[in-house]
Amino acid sequence: MRVHYRRSRSGVSPIIATMMLCVIVLAVVAVMYPIVSATMNKPTYAASISQANLLKQGSYVLMTANVKNIGSGDLNAYCVIMDEALNEYPCQGESRFLMPGEHAAFVFESKTDGSSFMVGMSYKIRVYDTQRGLLNEVTIFCNGR
Repeated sequence: MRVHYRRSRSGVSPIIATMMLCVIVLAVVAVMYPIVSATMNKPTYAASISQANLLKQGSYVLMTANVKNIGSGDLNAYCVIMDEALNEYPCQGESRFLMPGEHAAFVFESKTDGSSFMVGMSYKIRVYDTQRGLLNEVTIFCNGR
């Protein structure tokens, strides 16, 4: 005795299903491409601060910090040190133009502002870009006598 199975025609053929999936994927790519493309092409602006030192001896204060452009866009960076009252003391010289990957040393030196800094206390160093504002901030410890 032979059993005959009746074939149902209510499903979608595999070829049409594959074509529908391809059309859906292409539509998603067409919608997402402008969003992802615009995000990935924007330059990033960031700076790292390394080897920062703050030394005080009497009324003499010396702060040094190395700043590196770790973003993908050019920076026009300048550096400040802040005392406990949040007064900003700019480093010597003008702002520095830093291309991606470049670094520069910033120095703050004063023979009169020593009373604003105390040995054993922590202070903030900030790096700004002239067009974009604050890029990074670190806290350093004041050494000396």
